[in-house]
Amino acid sequence: MLKLMRDNLKSLSWVLAFVVATFVFATFADWGGKGNWMGGGAGGGDWAAQVNGETIPARELLNKARNLDSYYRSLLGESYNQNTLNLQIGQQAINQLVQERVILEHARELGLVATPQEISRSIQTDPSLQNESGFIGKDRYKALLRSSGIDTATYEGEIGRQILRRKWAQLLTADIAVSDDQVAREVRRQDETADVVYAQFQSGAFAEDIVITDADLAAFYGEQEERYSRGEGRSFDLVMFDRLRAQSRIDVSEEEARAQYDAALASRFTIPEQRRASHLLIKTLSGAQDSEYQAARQRAAAALERARNGEDFAAIASELSEDTTAANGGDLGFFPRGVMAIPFEKVVWSMENTGDISDVVQTQFGYHIIQLTGIQEAHLKSFDEVRDELEKEIAFTKAGDQVRLDAEALVEAVRTNPVGFLDETARRSIVSSDSGIVHQGEPIVGIGVNPEVERALFSLAPDEISAPLPIARGYLVARFRESSPGGPPPLDEIRDTVESDLRRERAEARALARAREVAAATADKDLAAMGEEMGFETGNAAGVRHGNPVGTLSTDPALEDAIFSAEIDQVQGPLELPGGPVVFTVTSRVEVGDDEIKARAAEVRQTLLAGRRQKLLAAVTRELSRQADVAYNTALIQQLDSPTQASSGS
Repeated sequence: MLKLMRDNLKSLSWVLAFVVATFVFATFADWGGKGNWMGGGAGGGDWAAQVNGETIPARELLNKARNLDSYYRSLLGESYNQNTLNLQIGQQAINQLVQERVILEHARELGLVATPQEISRSIQTDPSLQNESGFIGKDRYKALLRSSGIDTATYEGEIGRQILRRKWAQLLTADIAVSDDQVAREVRRQDETADVVYAQFQSGAFAEDIVITDADLAAFYGEQEERYSRGEGRSFDLVMFDRLRAQSRIDVSEEEARAQYDAALASRFTIPEQRRASHLLIKTLSGAQDSEYQAARQRAAAALERARNGEDFAAIASELSEDTTAANGGDLGFFPRGVMAIPFEKVVWSMENTGDISDVVQTQFGYHIIQLTGIQEAHLKSFDEVRDELEKEIAFTKAGDQVRLDAEALVEAVRTNPVGFLDETARRSIVSSDSGIVHQGEPIVGIGVNPEVERALFSLAPDEISAPLPIARGYLVARFRESSPGGPPPLDEIRDTVESDLRRERAEARALARAREVAAATADKDLAAMGEEMGFETGNAAGVRHGNPVGTLSTDPALEDAIFSAEIDQVQGPLELPGGPVVFTVTSRVEVGDDEIKARAAEVRQTLLAGRRQKLLAAVTRELSRQADVAYNTALIQQLDSPTQASSGS
């Protein structure tokens, strides 16, 4: 329940996140669409992105980012600051906004609309806008919006977009179906169990006394040369322009830091008022009978009476609450406005003193009793508090610009100066290094495996110098010095690797032979008893289910199929698995009958349908995003995602 409440970012109902939050929360930049990361000045411009010609205003990105930030603050609590470097609030926010735009555009192309009548009906049936007699009424509805600082037209526009996204999802998934056979297989997958005794023969246990002679090694390598064959090797002269080293030489003035502080004051350093509360929840289910609602309310009222009579609130919540927070005495931690369901939030912010206990409060989750346990006033972080952070950010940005310019200057000088690469680096007091022979797919010393850099280096002509190549540390400039032929290397060069491979293969052959010996000897006997007699270890796995590990064995489809089809008490195997061959016996199995399949068919069918719908919608959204023409105001996004993120990942 708490997670759903905290997903309720700046909205009156959890349903506003229906499609985007459930189906398409993925990283657009990773999809490699037509997007281009266009800068817009130092946080400049009043736009965040343009999607197929439609502008996403900067204020919309800032609102979305602020809501995400509030969500993470509430979710992570005291650990929030330790995690901010990995959150990329700006990136997440712009991804969601772009995805919403491409979905809505596609919906309109399909002829879908949200009528005023549908918007009105959605509002009037919103569980968070109901009282004992039904919808709270137009006047109170508008008053609630005003008290939350939400414009009516803006809110109803979002309701319309939510309806449009829901229609889009329903239209695209209307033809998805699940057969009776698929339902039956899924019920069996979920409910069938087996008890298994097994023995695995790991190759490592058979490797100790293996002796490999030079003749053995030469013969094995001669048979396996193609296995070790490599493509063309290249060697390069490399120059690294290290951003962090450059950063250590950059001084940032107080004026620069103050300018960045002032520019980011509203978006980064304004900490809104937060309140801490504990609650007790008596759940209600959508579609429950009136009598069930009444019974839940009576239970909540009884709990309220106990709290008002002086009993410890946390103890009552631990005893009665049906929320996961019961384990913590109902504590929700600190949270800002715009995070909880509207009726819940309205009550929390109407309380004046810590310790106050609310009346019974109804939300779409059920009936709550709330205790206010803390108030943290809104405040600004002072310049002195964040000065070091800002100076590091500015220095990091300047260092990135500086090393890029230094790399570009070296490339330009070498390309226009006949003295050559090494002479020019020496003249500039730049240290170059020898890459050694590099083969495609292998790590480069000081860089590691970097496909983009590798593609650039292996596209160079002899003696050609590369353009500045971005790497984690800054920029790389390389000159292709010479090539070496491909093919299998001399045995002496990779002797250790070849010997390790031969030793492993021989150990695996021994392990398989031992497993076959055991399987033959125990064909009609007790596997565990034979283990004691023959000196091998056995394991027991009770209640094994489809898709789950079998004791210490890893999950494997072949093993799973064998377990759920084998005859009881018959030794099976050996099965050759990644960890070593396995011999096993199924000692008992709980199978699913037709009656159970029929009883669970409706529930399982809905689960399978939901999963397939989700998968389809995610795939469609990825394709729409790939095809979209998107431009980004990267300066604005980077203003939300501190440059120290890049530093931490370098």
